[in-house]
Amino acid sequence: MDSETETLHRMLLQMTDDIHKAFMADGIPYYVVGGTAIGCVRDNGRMVPWDDDVDIVFDACWSEAVAESLRNHLSQKYIVEMPDSKENHKGYFRVVMPNTCLIRNVHDRNDKGISVELFPMIGVPEKSVRRRIQFMMSRLHILLNMAGDYVPKPLVPVCIGFRKAVRMVIDRIGSGDDCDCVSPLNGCFFDEIVPRDVFGKPTPHEIMGIEMMFPEDLEGYLGIVYGDYMSLPPVEKRVPTYLVLDTKNGWMEHMDEARTIQKR
Repeated sequence: MDSETETLHRMLLQMTDDIHKAFMADGIPYYVVGGTAIGCVRDNGRMVPWDDDVDIVFDACWSEAVAESLRNHLSQKYIVEMPDSKENHKGYFRVVMPNTCLIRNVHDRNDKGISVELFPMIGVPEKSVRRRIQFMMSRLHILLNMAGDYVPKPLVPVCIGFRKAVRMVIDRIGSGDDCDCVSPLNGCFFDEIVPRDVFGKPTPHEIMGIEMMFPEDLEGYLGIVYGDYMSLPPVEKRVPTYLVLDTKNGWMEHMDEARTIQKR
């Protein structure tokens, strides 16, 4: 692992530690998921070497408290982006390290800095008809997320308005009494349906000496979402997904470089 990636991981851990302390101070339950959760178990409490972000999920009912906590505790140190805002047209929160550059997709207007992303978890109903409707709404929500990267800027508020309406439908379906499963409202919505009791009580584990909260049944969560998570992926997949990484400078000067790489 090169020194730039090591610096990236240190920054991600620093941001996650600050989020953890803010949420603990405000009594907000949360869970670290994704590649960081795999690293906790498979890699003996280390970041996955090719991982380039940290994903956090929380129950959607805590969304207002999450916004307030991030604003109060972190906005002086980091760029805190609220969902559906001028700075972040996506439907989730982002905490971004200032004066850094991490570009995965040159078309994504938000994807320009080292960040921790925080996704609300939505209830998923057991009944097949309501689940199918929620599935279609989640696909539309994702398409509207993507559309904000490609439509002219004056139309971005229109996309946000439509997405808010779609989100209301998703939330309404997910608030039923038969919603014993949850899924984060991200691009993998129906690939990451997990029983609520697997998440259970947020449970502390350390990643490289930094305490953070994980699902109570961490191995159960990993088995449901990733299957054979203890096996390493093929060698060709053990690479970061970003086009450009700079831990010292912002993204503006790197856009031409990223476009050139993406065309290859």
